Amino acid sequence: MKKALRPHTIVLLLSTIAIVNALYLTYIALYQTGSICDINEVASCSSVFAFSWSWILGVPFPAIAMVVYPVLVFLAWKGRDYDITSLKRRKATAIMATMGICFNLYFLTHEVIDNVYCPLCIICLVIIITISIMSWRQVKKLKKLKNQH
Repeated sequence: MKKALRPHTIVLLLSTIAIVNALYLTYIALYQTGSICDINEVASCSSVFAFSWSWILGVPFPAIAMVVYPVLVFLAWKGRDYDITSLKRRKATAIMATMGICFNLYFLTHEVIDNVYCPLCIICLVIIITISIMSWRQVKKLKKLKNQH
């Protein structure tokens, strides 16, 4: 019987995928190059980065993810055991991921308003939602274990 992946391993994998995605999208934004996800006028990563709202304080939106996801990798790696420090790290992961959802929804709102979508950004939104759900579930599980002792 195969052993299921533990939640911290999934967070590590998803965050690593998101880092690569963020690097690629930041490159597209900075160098204004075409993208593998430029499907048409509506589904186009490079078109999204032509809008001013895709830059926050002079930084392309995905560059911010290049800061957040390595922190999530670190927290997942350090929180791989089920103990009280793991609970704190998973709570921090859950809070960061929830904040990431809010940040991504800001971006998605502008995409809807301007009717142009970045498919790779939507993938990052799905990743951060998954990390958030998994992390909050782990927080709940660890709190229950803590209360049993």
